[in-house]
Amino acid sequence: MTAAQPMIEDSATLHKLLQVMEQFRELDPEMPIQRVCYFLWVALHPDCLQADVGTALGISESSRSRNKDILSDFGHGKTKPLGFVKVTEDPSTRKTTNMLSLTEKGRAMCRKIILVLSGKRD
Repeated sequence: MTAAQPMIEDSATLHKLLQVMEQFRELDPEMPIQRVCYFLWVALHPDCLQADVGTALGISESSRSRNKDILSDFGHGKTKPLGFVKVTEDPSTRKTTNMLSLTEKGRAMCRKIILVLSGKRD
């Protein structure tokens, strides 16, 4: 019996994506894809507003807040904080508007992801 051939021509790229997802699952085996997207959006848009992340990703205000809390140092309920995102108040407004950027721990996670995607790490 021969091994089944992958149905996708570029299975190496999908394998790399799976490896990236496993980086997140090492932190939380049930990591929601929405949280991964939130993290990546903040990584791509330093000093972004929490509302902008929600608008770009199409998530509700409560989901924005919950993901921000878990990705930062706050945590949410029984979910431990990841410490990937720094939350600061936007100095240009008198309202409490959260600006988001990566912490050193968040930048380290990005470097891991880039190594996986570049093929420099299995």
